[in-house]
Amino acid sequence: MRRSRILLFAMIMVLVFSACTVSAASKQKTGIVSKDGHLCYVDPKSGEMQKTAGFVTYKDHKYYVQKDGTIAQNTMVWVDKKGYFAGSNGAIVVGPYKYKNQNFLANANGVRISRCDLHVVNGKTYYVGKLGHLAVSRTVKIKARNAEGKKVTRIYRASDTGAMKTGVYKWGKNYYYAAENGITKQTSGVITWKNEQYYVQKDSTIACGKFIDIKNKLYYANDNGTIAKKAFTYNGVKVTPDSKTGVIGKDVCRKFFGSDYPYEKYILIDINSQTLQLYNKGKVVFTSKVVTGDVKNGTQTPTGKFSIVKKAKNYVLRQSGTFVQYWMPLWKEHFGLHDASWRSSFGGTIYKKNGSHGCVNMPASKIKKLYNMVDEGTPVVIR
Repeated sequence: MRRSRILLFAMIMVLVFSACTVSAASKQKTGIVSKDGHLCYVDPKSGEMQKTAGFVTYKDHKYYVQKDGTIAQNTMVWVDKKGYFAGSNGAIVVGPYKYKNQNFLANANGVRISRCDLHVVNGKTYYVGKLGHLAVSRTVKIKARNAEGKKVTRIYRASDTGAMKTGVYKWGKNYYYAAENGITKQTSGVITWKNEQYYVQKDSTIACGKFIDIKNKLYYANDNGTIAKKAFTYNGVKVTPDSKTGVIGKDVCRKFFGSDYPYEKYILIDINSQTLQLYNKGKVVFTSKVVTGDVKNGTQTPTGKFSIVKKAKNYVLRQSGTFVQYWMPLWKEHFGLHDASWRSSFGGTIYKKNGSHGCVNMPASKIKKLYNMVDEGTPVVIR
């Protein structure tokens, strides 16, 4: 009796084991399976291998079964004049991919995109060029119109995957900021990203490792671009910004730079005194009398913070057609510093009734010297 029970138990265990083995085996042999070194598709319901060419979907992925019953791998598949790329695992790729050393992009259906334009796939922005190639690791400039209808050039930067960079990112030696749509910010101002504040400068770069003046308030940008809100040491001196706003007292600026402006080297133009001064490390190293915009005619020189856009010799001014020996524009070609050979005197109250059209006029001998003392990008403060 006991022996019969043991034999019965053994038989039951064998049946259970066999059932588990069969079940496991059946699971392994359906869906995408490997056979004779190739992938093929076995229908989970019928248990039969598909042998007709066409697409199949398995576990949210699309595959292409070829005429010989195998699944396409590492190759392009053309169906109804549409291109699909089957990856190494056989799944049709959605998004960026590389084929024969060229980069391409597939839409949400896996179809290769050939139209030259910006495209959004899986929430990321990409740019496909004229030849259908995906832009990778390069700057993309696209002409468009802004909300006011004005023509603008928008800047995008494609990562090594082709997706446009967003948020605060590093490109070369500088940091930049791009919105979620991939457009890099090109106007100056404060931006907030991941609970940190940054200051985008006029040249589109984010200020890093220096003091900055924002609406006449002093701040400090850390090496990674974040606005400092904790105490830090600068040239051996402890500086404590406001913990909430990051504002630093002007006395700190005077201590380090000898003036109210946080620049080691800059030009200061004072309209009331009609003088121009070049500061370097808190000291005045150059001075000249000037004539600014005419008050009577309403062509006053703009006030604010600017920088030297470019330097040119023997130049014809676009606004008036006047020839000058030295030209240093401060805002596009609209106004800047230049010699005025037609004037015999400078300074005083000339600007009130016989001033310029907005430019800062200087004696030829003076601007010649200044021209060799400054570089493009030198800050200019007009007050």
